Amino acid sequence: MRLKLILIAIAGLLFSNCYQLKAQSGPTKLTPSHLSAARQLISATGMTDVRFTVMRNSSIKIFSANIEEKYREKFVAKLSEFFDKYLPLDGFREDMARIYAETFTESELNQLTAFYNSPLGKKITVVMPELTQKCMMFDQQIINSHSAELQSMIQDITKE
Repeated sequence: MRLKLILIAIAGLLFSNCYQLKAQSGPTKLTPSHLSAARQLISATGMTDVRFTVMRNSSIKIFSANIEEKYREKFVAKLSEFFDKYLPLDGFREDMARIYAETFTESELNQLTAFYNSPLGKKITVVMPELTQKCMMFDQQIINSHSAELQSMIQDITKE
């Protein structure tokens, strides 16, 4: 039960960023050229399937680091299963293209692509995974330092 509650909490944290992007207002009708511009941006940022897999595995490693050793293997397996089900690699690019296209105008996507193709844009694509990992580790430290409170909150929710 404890492992299940932890999985639920972590899944919520992981998906919150994506849903925040989707919740922002954007165009409702997406044209083929708009989606193409979004795909070009994704390509310019270097978001390949391999990079996505590395990020996903890094997330799993970070979130499993403080799971008791006797539960860690099962936790990693369940979290990987969850990601395979809800964040499959084969649909990742199209889902992200749609989210980007819903968030940015076609012109904005083209401007962002131009930025990411610039020297500074290329640098940010190189350092962003490390920055993201550092932020996730910071988040994990906060969660760990207040884990009793978080567990209590989750237990209160499940009692209702």
